[in-house]
Amino acid sequence: MFVPSARSVARPRAVPGGLPGVPSAGVWPLCHSLAFDVSVWEFFWPLQVGARLVVAKPDGHRDPAYLTEEIVAQRVTTLHFVPSMLAAFLAYDGAARATSLRRMFASGEALPARSAAQVRELLPAARLHNL
Repeated sequence: MFVPSARSVARPRAVPGGLPGVPSAGVWPLCHSLAFDVSVWEFFWPLQVGARLVVAKPDGHRDPAYLTEEIVAQRVTTLHFVPSMLAAFLAYDGAARATSLRRMFASGEALPARSAAQVRELLPAARLHNL
């Protein structure tokens, strides 16, 4: 993971209009290496709509406890996982504390039906999008 600090946060100006369905008050974590093609939309989409971008500490994307603490502390609203990491996150006892989540994206692997059901059960305010 490319990150100098767990608390590195970009605070861009709001972009008038933004993108449909993504409020400018959102907070997105950058959990993938900037060298990974998936990180491109994670990096630019929130900045285009005036959201804050929270950068995870090195290897923090592999630690469900760390991710949960950052989601809660930073009030993260939008998150992207590969399904295997989503399953690990949902298996963590504290995952239900991530009540700020409104949008979750899963891609890169097959999304198990069990994980989708767990999102609905543990985080009913979050919409899960399987890409």
